[in-house]
Amino acid sequence: MKVYQSTRDLFSDKATKEGPFYSFTIGNFDGVHLGHRHLLKEFVKAAHAEKSLAVLVTFTPHPLKIFNPAIAHFLLSPLEEKRKLLEDLNLDAILEIPFNRDFSLLSPEDFLQQTLLFAPEKVKEIHLGDDFLFGNNRRGDIHLLRQMSKKLNPQIKVVEFSEFSLEGKRITSTLLRDLIKKGELAHVPRYLGRPYSLSSLVIKERGRGRTIGFPTANLSLHEDWLVPSRGVYISETRRKEKIYQSVTNVGITPTFEERLKITIETHLLDFDDDLYGEKIEVSFLKKLRGEIKFNSVDELVEQIQKDVLSCRDYFKAL
Repeated sequence: MKVYQSTRDLFSDKATKEGPFYSFTIGNFDGVHLGHRHLLKEFVKAAHAEKSLAVLVTFTPHPLKIFNPAIAHFLLSPLEEKRKLLEDLNLDAILEIPFNRDFSLLSPEDFLQQTLLFAPEKVKEIHLGDDFLFGNNRRGDIHLLRQMSKKLNPQIKVVEFSEFSLEGKRITSTLLRDLIKKGELAHVPRYLGRPYSLSSLVIKERGRGRTIGFPTANLSLHEDWLVPSRGVYISETRRKEKIYQSVTNVGITPTFEERLKITIETHLLDFDDDLYGEKIEVSFLKKLRGEIKFNSVDELVEQIQKDVLSCRDYFKAL
């Protein structure tokens, strides 16, 4: 799977007019959830049946970051993770279009000419979601796409698909964000297809966990990454190829000091090694409780002991 940053690069990779045909789909695909995966598998199958390359068009950064620069903690899958998830779906290429203010102001017609209809003579199919709107003030829709594609190349087939539903519930990135923000992590794998996780480098903090007998790995957290609600979670932590049971706290450490920024620190059960500078992945499985400000360190230690016991019981019951 190749990754391109412009339509010009994509088409010039096979410069001759007799080169390969392309099929496109377009969207943010944040999280690459079960709905995305279902639709993309169908898209790839259709593209290859047409003997065309299956190309997914997406945007970097996520358009929400341009329309609302102050937004934070909203992204289900950082770019690197999204690429890995998409690579499993047998796509031939990803076109990551830089999204900025100027691009957002393009008319719907200019948007199409710079993306999906850049070289219409080489396009076989375009698959578009029934709710995907594009161009300035989101004035473009699938009807405009059909009109323009028919005018530029009547052979282009425009395919409309609907969001994937499971037992009557429409699976969307918004649904998953809401569940994660509320701390309802036990329901997430049903729609995401996997537990929600964060991968990050372990950074050096004050080491208070070790002083009370529960050393923690503190994650370097990007401001765009979606974070579960404040509290304590049963989790699994992957270090290299090994997975450990863990208890993870999301919050501002109110017993010691209330921080302005959310931190994520995880305690790996039956583990005693230095993780500073390493990259680990924490998967959130179930929320145990909300974050509490304890009256003393002894009270905090007692509660952590209970949390660890609850974590062990959870995994024993699986």
